[in-house]
Amino acid sequence: MPSFVNKRGRLQPAWRYRAEGMMWRIVVTPRGRLAGEVRDAKKLTVHFFCVDGRSGTVLWQHATFGEQWWMGIEALCGETLLLHKYTTPSMPEHRGIIAVEIESGKELWRDEDMRFECCLHESIVASRSTVLGKQIEERDARTGSLVRTFSEAEAEDVCRASSFERTTIEMPAVMADPAADPSANAAVLRSQCDTATLVGPVGYLERDGLLIFAYHQPSTSSEGRVQTTLTILDRGTNAVLFSERVQQSASTLPAEIFFVWQNMLYYLEEQTTLIAINLAKQVQ
Repeated sequence: MPSFVNKRGRLQPAWRYRAEGMMWRIVVTPRGRLAGEVRDAKKLTVHFFCVDGRSGTVLWQHATFGEQWWMGIEALCGETLLLHKYTTPSMPEHRGIIAVEIESGKELWRDEDMRFECCLHESIVASRSTVLGKQIEERDARTGSLVRTFSEAEAEDVCRASSFERTTIEMPAVMADPAADPSANAAVLRSQCDTATLVGPVGYLERDGLLIFAYHQPSTSSEGRVQTTLTILDRGTNAVLFSERVQQSASTLPAEIFFVWQNMLYYLEEQTTLIAINLAKQVQ
């Protein structure tokens, strides 16, 4: 569904992707593909998906890679998604590298014994334990082929000095106490909601004349739980371009509600649905 602005001048979602489970982590590739991890805590299953960030077209979904529950997204290296397993279910230490092609969802290679250290441009640094000690290697992210080996000191320097950057996404800043905050953004927030009812900090982001913020209040439907509202304002007029309750009754404060990549805003609704808004469609 294409982006549009309705007659009341409110921004509307460009697309929605509903997962069969709870979304735990989402990464964005340089080409604007969104890959995500979906978990079902009752069934103890995990699967992965990828959609086009602008159109919402599903590239692949419900992908699994040989482990029912104990695995997750490790990192993104260009257009290659890296997954990890765990040393044991009782130990949170990551172990193993599974490389997946973003466009197809196909497994490219895996090494069950290696541990991810960092990404370079088109390669990764990974380590393994041997009888002779820790062995550290640079491997091509797409093929898994060996590029070179490092000493531990060399690997630390390479990872520290790496010019590799994850896809540039804009994350919200945190406003700890909106009631006492002297900033102009806090004043705008106070004009939109009763700050005395807020629970926890407020996430906010200024971008291209817009002020985007997400705040939490006690749920009106379930005692002891919280609800979350996402609002987009025109910073010049303080006109509300979009406002939606994205969570009705959560037991804990969600860690991340929204982020921006280029001119697209992405947010989660009830932790199960990924929704996109094209900010370039804002009312002039």
